[in-house]
Amino acid sequence: MAIKKGYKNFLSKEWGYELLVDKEEFESPTVHKIIVVLARQETDYHYHKKRHQTWEIIHGEAYVSVDDTTYIKVYPGTIWKFAPGVKHNVKALIPLVIDEVSTNYVENDVFKSRK
Repeated sequence: MAIKKGYKNFLSKEWGYELLVDKEEFESPTVHKIIVVLARQETDYHYHKKRHQTWEIIHGEAYVSVDDTTYIKVYPGTIWKFAPGVKHNVKALIPLVIDEVSTNYVENDVFKSRK
């Protein structure tokens, strides 16, 4: 997980990458990211203790798992909201683009879990 040289807001991941769009201080710290998951790649199954996340699928098809339930073939326009403590991940069937907004954002608030 290293920032690529020359790309200030680019964070490489095992499964793809994240682009930081904006970070603001509203009622709580808020972060806006674009997440790209490469075809047949899967993010870690995880949860957050403080963050509230909203995902909108912008491009692609995927499986999304939420608290041990897998929803098949989510498409562009699908919106997911994750409260703190909700376990979740995504597996891309084809290249996937997610628009993510996190409120109550705290660094180091990602906790891996088992499915």
